[in-house]
Amino acid sequence: MGQGTSSFKTSCVCVFRSAAAIIISAVFGVLLVSVVTSALRGIFDLSFWLSFYLALVFTLPAAWLLIRHRLRVFSLIGDPTLIVFTLAAYATYFWITDLQLQTIGNGDAAFHVEYLNRFINKKPDAYHGFTSYYTLTHLIQYFGGLEIFDAHYVALSLSYLALCMALLALFRDYWGSPVSPIAIAAVAICTIAVSALWLVPIHSQFMLQGGLAHCFGAFIPIVFVLFYSIADSMWGRLIIISFFVAATRFTYGLNLGDALFVGGVLALVEARAERKKGRPKLSALALLFSAAMLVAALYAYSEIFKIIGKGGASTKINLNILWVSYSLLILTVGSLPYLLKNNLSPLQRRIAVSTLSVLAVTLAAQLIYRLLGKKAKYYMMKYVFYSNFVAFFAIAAVFWMIVRYKKYRFALPAGLAIVLYLAAFSPYIEDFKRRKSPLVNEQEWYFIKNTIESRRKQFGGAIIPSWPAYRYIHARYGRPKSLKTLLNGRVMSKPGYCIFYVTGKRRNELLRNVRIWQKRSKGPPRLNEVLLSLDKLYSQEAASVWESGFEPKLELRYVCR
Repeated sequence: MGQGTSSFKTSCVCVFRSAAAIIISAVFGVLLVSVVTSALRGIFDLSFWLSFYLALVFTLPAAWLLIRHRLRVFSLIGDPTLIVFTLAAYATYFWITDLQLQTIGNGDAAFHVEYLNRFINKKPDAYHGFTSYYTLTHLIQYFGGLEIFDAHYVALSLSYLALCMALLALFRDYWGSPVSPIAIAAVAICTIAVSALWLVPIHSQFMLQGGLAHCFGAFIPIVFVLFYSIADSMWGRLIIISFFVAATRFTYGLNLGDALFVGGVLALVEARAERKKGRPKLSALALLFSAAMLVAALYAYSEIFKIIGKGGASTKINLNILWVSYSLLILTVGSLPYLLKNNLSPLQRRIAVSTLSVLAVTLAAQLIYRLLGKKAKYYMMKYVFYSNFVAFFAIAAVFWMIVRYKKYRFALPAGLAIVLYLAAFSPYIEDFKRRKSPLVNEQEWYFIKNTIESRRKQFGGAIIPSWPAYRYIHARYGRPKSLKTLLNGRVMSKPGYCIFYVTGKRRNELLRNVRIWQKRSKGPPRLNEVLLSLDKLYSQEAASVWESGFEPKLELRYVCR
């Protein structure tokens, strides 16, 4: 009986681990294919689908071999508790965002829809080549049959799932094995709580400003720390550094200089280690790799320097408080490995060194920009998002090491770092609490979509009170519109098109908004005249070739020709 029970448990664990292996491979594999597809299309000007198929050929077998045999990332699935809490953290994020983030961003988000269309069909270097997010969104839309804003949502959720996996895998490796399930549960619950109270509001603010590609790229630094740390050879770690730089370049390159500089510093560490082992040729190779990275970093910084002080959407991060928090965190993370060097494994040292490198380089770059006279505006505020999740891991890891090795004198700077970090981002949390309604009405979107499809017409325009929704809907149908176009009520009234416009209270809301928006546009708007003419068409006073309809809940009318 006992043997039968033991055999059943073993079988269940094997099935669970196999399922976990598939999930992990799928998530990291999809993200890797997206990066490689974007790189191939951007560098060689190949068609999108040719780039995608080549990415599949090159990356999937390589990723499987690298992960399964060289990087030992499947240590993650050695403990089923980790997978359970990873999925719990992901489900919590999905639930929170589904309730609170029913949006694809402000008016700027429509640019991402336009850039996506350009990247897929026309311009490989659309949006400066920051296209991995567009690749994944399009693949989800194409193979999943989803609408564009649903595909945006799934792509961002996959990014967060990779983050959860990387964080919990790092916790397990940093703690060493065996790990108490209670300890794993405590940190996993902490991850969920921080996601709900801290990361989601920050995520929300960036989405509100249209920073979708930037939000998507947040998984890159923490996943890099994981893969770099568990690579068991110098060659493997240099390959991971190369992928880290490429992923940053083709996802969101604002922090490309940081990625290159971190790669250069870690390659120097590798060169020193190889020299100590008596391998001068490998040491020289790592030095050459480091020099190339550092030179490229200087060039990237010189390019970023041109735009880092420019404005954009409004942001409210307190950078001074944030920099003090980073400084305390770096001091704590940097001190512990030296004090505990006899107790840290090589894996734990690599985790500490790579974490410290990401945090220190990000902080140093911002301070240098400020010392050189750059103002703390939009791009400077966005700069810190790059290392958010690395900072969160560092905080949790430091507290674990404090408790494990009883180095309680480090609790004060580490605790103060957390308080200051939360204080720096507190305006985001307040904005998140105040925002009660979504920017995009999904019912409105589907009503427009279903009307066009059922009548076999094309989209001729939508006059609605929400500027983000107006920009997004028009971009979705390949008809980019400016504020001036909305104020003048320009629509396509040719045969074969449907026009949508609001009435009732929503029209009053639209006209109130127009009085505000008119200050940004020259000349009197013709919007009211257009609305009155559409009312006449709706009341069948025009030619019989027009057909009309009304959705009372949305106060949305349409006329089709």
